[in-house]
Amino acid sequence: STQSTWMHKMAIHNILIREAFEKRRPTSYSAIPLANEVQQILEPPRRKDAQELLELLASARIHNLLVAHDKISSLQTIDTRISCPPPGTPIKSTVEHRDGIKIVHIAKTLEPLGCTVRNEGPCVVIGRIVKGGAADKCGHINEGDEILEVNGINVTGWSVDAICDVMEDMLGDLTFHLRPCKNANPGFPKEQSLVHVRALFNFDPESDLQLPCRELGLAFARRDILHVMSQDDTNWWQAYRDGENQQYLAGLIPSR
Repeated sequence: STQSTWMHKMAIHNILIREAFEKRRPTSYSAIPLANEVQQILEPPRRKDAQELLELLASARIHNLLVAHDKISSLQTIDTRISCPPPGTPIKSTVEHRDGIKIVHIAKTLEPLGCTVRNEGPCVVIGRIVKGGAADKCGHINEGDEILEVNGINVTGWSVDAICDVMEDMLGDLTFHLRPCKNANPGFPKEQSLVHVRALFNFDPESDLQLPCRELGLAFARRDILHVMSQDDTNWWQAYRDGENQQYLAGLIPSR
């Protein structure tokens, strides 16, 4: 089906993006001299597997492969990694409106998208914008917006599980076609005051059956300091735990 094919392609795309961000170095910059040394050690061969290895190293295909390896390894000034800002940098995004449809383009980033979705009949709707994610920082995606397309693929009729499996790992350029929520305020969301609180109890997201999104739950212990970023939901606030420098997305905590 179109849905399963697109999900497969997105999975391959995400793997390639992650690989491109990792800076890899060759194990050796001189494979040819190393191969020659191995051949000298094995001469004369005393075992069958040693004879097979000598034949492989003497073959033209293996020799040409090792020559190519050494030439590529010597080009240390070339960096083929995809240019993409690390997490924590500002998000580059654009928005345009066509016939009542909002088209949001988010440039490639390592930030998680940071939003949840829900089904309203066949529609896929933005349920929550999480502080610190790309959706929050771009300022053009609002809670209640209906997702019509993602990167050119119609997602109307998709289940929450199906679209979340793809969206939670999305990296790279993203283009959303959205039907704006009628009650949403245009432009960037209003600024909220940062509130610092000290926890009076322990909280384990895995044991709370009322948590609307278990993956976003923020565990904390009594006396932990929490920095509350959003109190839009009267039951579940969005917060960071003090001292967590690598926590890019806010987590959900009970408001009381």
